[in-house]
Amino acid sequence: MTHRLPTTLVCTFLMFVLGVQAQNISLVGQLNYTETLNDIWGWADPFGHEYALVGVRNGLSIVDVSSDPANPTEVFFVSGPRSTWRDMKTWGNHAYVIHDNVDPGTPGAPGMGLLIVDLSGLPGSIDTITVKDFGLGVSFDHAHNVFIDEMGILYVFGANFGVGGAIMLDLNGDPEDPQLVGFYNEQYVHDGFARDNILYTAEIYTGNLAIIDVTDKSTPVVVATQQSPTNFTHNVWLSDDDQFLFTTDEVEGGYIGAFDVSDPSDITELSRWRSNPGSGVIPHNSFVYGTHLITSYYRDGVTVHDISRPSNMVLTGLYDTSPLEGPGFDGCWGVYPYTPSGLVYATDVVTGFYVLDVDYVQAAWLEGTVTNSSSGIAVSGARISIPGKPGIAESNVFGAYGTGADAAGTYDVVVEALGYTPQTISGVSLTPGLVTTLDISLDPLPTTTFSGQVVDETSGAPIPGASIALIHPDYQFAGMSDASGNFSISGVYQLTYEIVAGKWGYISESDPALDLSTSSTWEASLTPGIYDDFTFNFGWSSLGSTWLGGAWERAQSIPYDPGFGVVITPEDDYPGDPGKSCYVTGNSSPFDFVHAGEVVLRSPEFDPSNLDRPTIRFQAWVYNTTVFGTASNDGVIVRLSDPDGVVNIDTLRAGPVSELGWLEYEYEISDFKAPGAGMRILFGAKADGAIGVVEDLLEVAIDFFRVEEYVRTTGVEELSVARDNLHIYPNPARTDVWIEIPKTACAALNSDELSISFFNMQGKEVQQTRATADGCRLSLSTTELPNGIYSVQLQGKAQSLLSGRLSVLR
Repeated sequence: MTHRLPTTLVCTFLMFVLGVQAQNISLVGQLNYTETLNDIWGWADPFGHEYALVGVRNGLSIVDVSSDPANPTEVFFVSGPRSTWRDMKTWGNHAYVIHDNVDPGTPGAPGMGLLIVDLSGLPGSIDTITVKDFGLGVSFDHAHNVFIDEMGILYVFGANFGVGGAIMLDLNGDPEDPQLVGFYNEQYVHDGFARDNILYTAEIYTGNLAIIDVTDKSTPVVVATQQSPTNFTHNVWLSDDDQFLFTTDEVEGGYIGAFDVSDPSDITELSRWRSNPGSGVIPHNSFVYGTHLITSYYRDGVTVHDISRPSNMVLTGLYDTSPLEGPGFDGCWGVYPYTPSGLVYATDVVTGFYVLDVDYVQAAWLEGTVTNSSSGIAVSGARISIPGKPGIAESNVFGAYGTGADAAGTYDVVVEALGYTPQTISGVSLTPGLVTTLDISLDPLPTTTFSGQVVDETSGAPIPGASIALIHPDYQFAGMSDASGNFSISGVYQLTYEIVAGKWGYISESDPALDLSTSSTWEASLTPGIYDDFTFNFGWSSLGSTWLGGAWERAQSIPYDPGFGVVITPEDDYPGDPGKSCYVTGNSSPFDFVHAGEVVLRSPEFDPSNLDRPTIRFQAWVYNTTVFGTASNDGVIVRLSDPDGVVNIDTLRAGPVSELGWLEYEYEISDFKAPGAGMRILFGAKADGAIGVVEDLLEVAIDFFRVEEYVRTTGVEELSVARDNLHIYPNPARTDVWIEIPKTACAALNSDELSISFFNMQGKEVQQTRATADGCRLSLSTTELPNGIYSVQLQGKAQSLLSGRLSVLR
C-alpha cells in the first residue's frame, strides 16, 4: 500500500530526530527519499570503494557511501515495477534483484522477473538485463527474496513458480546467464540461508525452519524441521561456526529465536528475545556478524545482540530509525553489516537510508532461576529488567532466565510476574565477559473470595444467571449468580478492580474501583432494559466472511497503524461504558480486515414495545478509505429485523481521518418498524473490491448499545414533515457532511432552489443556506454551527419538507 507522511508525522519526526534512542550506535550519514524504502545490501569494488544497494518502492537505488559517508549520494537509479518488496544480493561484480507482488495498476504487471545489474563500471556506468525463463518450464515474474551461497548458487525464494519454494541457479559460468540446477518445491519459502550444500529455509506459513540437504540440487532432501518461537518464520541466518541458527517471526510481539542445529536430528531452542514486551513491535530480519546478531526491528530500529552465549542473547546496541512505536511495518526494514569499512547500512520504510557506526561491545551476563517462595515451583513468564537498559528477559517453563548489560556496573534488577508481588533487587554487580548468577524467589499475591448477590432493582427479586466480571489491567476474574442471585468467586487477588454485573434484558451495573483488600463483598441491583456494553457474551453473532477475514469479535481492540501514521482501529473501547471490550472487525492481525465481502454483527432478540418511543442508540467507530487515502464507498449497513422481515435504516461511513473516533448514533424504531417481540439490530460491514487485490481498508467497532425512550431533540417536532428521511453522514459531524436525498424525492426537487435550514433544540432556526445537489446528494459545511443537536430540513420549489437529525461534536 502507498504510505503517506502527514503533517502530524512530519512534526513527530522532527521531534524524534532531536532525541533519537541510541546505544553503542552512532549516526554517520543519512539520505532521504520521496518514495518508501524496503531492503538493503552492499557492494565494494576491488579497491574497497563502497556502495549501498537500496530497495525503493519503484526501483533500485545505487548509493556511493565511501566518497563522503556523512553525505551518501545516489549515483544511479534503476526503475522497476512498483512493489512493497524488493530484495537484492551480490556475487562478484553483479547484483541480483527481485521484487514481489506489483502494486495494483502498475504497467507491465505482474513483474519483470530477475534483474541483473553489472556493477563493474561504477561509478561511471552500470548495465542491466532481466531474465524470466530458466528452462525446463521454470520461470517467474516476481519473487520474495534471494540468497547467494559461497559456491555461487543463487536461491530464489517465494517466486510465482510451483508452491513458491526455492529455485537454484548457478552463477559460475556466465553471471548474466544463470543456469537452472534444481528447485525445492515442497513448501513456500519466504527467505533462506545456504552454506556447505545445506539450505536453511524460513517457511513462514507453516511456522517452520527447515534444514534441507541440497548436495544433489536436482533432488533436495528435507533433513529436519522445527517451529520458530511464534510460528511465523520470516528469516533465518546461520552462525559462523555452523552450530547455531537464528530466526525472526514477523508478527506483533514476535521473537528472535536461537537454536542449536549442530545435530539436525535433535534441534534445540536455546533462547528467545523480543523487544519491549507488550508493545507489539515486530522483528524483521536478523544477520550474524561474528559474535553479534544485528536485526532490523521495524519501529524499534536497529538492534544488536551479543550472541557469544546463544542461550542468553543480550542487547548491546540500539539505534531507533523510526519516530513511531508499537506494531507496524513502517520502521527499519533492512540492515547490512558486511562492509569492508565496518560501517552498517540500514533502510527505514519512511525515514530513509542510514549509514551507522556500531560499537560491538561484549555483554555482561546475568542468569538464574525464578521460583515461588512458598512452594519452590518454577515461575515461568516472569519479566526481568534492568532499569536504564533496554530489553526485558522472560523466564522459561523451568523458571530459567538470561539477561545482562552492555557495560560494567552495579545495577538494580526488577522482577515481575503475574500472581506475584514485584521485587527489586539492588546492588547487582555485572562485568563484561562474565556470567553473574542471581536466583530469585517471588512471593505470591494474597487472595480472597469475592461474593455477593444480584437482584432486580424494580422488584427486589434475585436474578439468576447474571454474569460478574472483575477487571484489572493484569488480571480478570469471572463468575455467575445462582438460582438465588448469589455468586462466589474464589482465588481473587486482593487488588483494586472495576466490577461489572449484567444480564441480557437488564442494564449493567458497575463499580469502577473496588478495593478487595478492604472489602470482598458487593451487591448489584440491575434495572430492566435493553443494553450491552460487551463486557459479557450475551449472544451476539458474527455472520458471513470476506476475502481478508474481518469477522466481528468481542474483544479489547488492538490499535493498528497500517503504515501512514494514523491508527485506524480504536486504541480502547468507548470510554463512557464499563469494561474494555467492544465488537470490532478483523482484530486478529494487521491483515485481517473487511475487504471484498460483508460481515454482519447480529444482536440477540429484544422487545422494545414497553417503551413509549423506543430509540436505538450505540457508539460506532468507522474507518473506510482506499489504500491511497481517498474516499471509498464502503461502510456499515445498519438494519432492523423482526419476524416480518428486514429493513435498512442507515449506512455509516467515516469522515476525514482527522475526525476519526467514537461517534453516537440514534434511530427511533417506529420510523422503520412497529416495535414488538423478536426484533434484532444488524451491523453489516461491507467492502467492495476484487479478491487478490487490496484497494480499500474498512475497520469498524460497535460499543455501548442500548434501546431507550426517545429524547426530544428539537422544538419543531410537530411540523408536518417526512421525518428522518435524509441520510446525513458522518453523524455526529465535526466539519463537512454529506446529505443523501431519497431517490423518490430527488427527481422532484429543483436543484437550483434547494433550501436547507438548521433548527436548534428550542426550535429556533439558527442557519439557512442555498445548496446545489450533485445527483441525489449534496455536501454542506457545519463549521459555523456550535456543538449541539439539530433538525435539518431540506425543501425544494413546491416540494414538501424532507428532514433529518444531525449532531455536531468537536
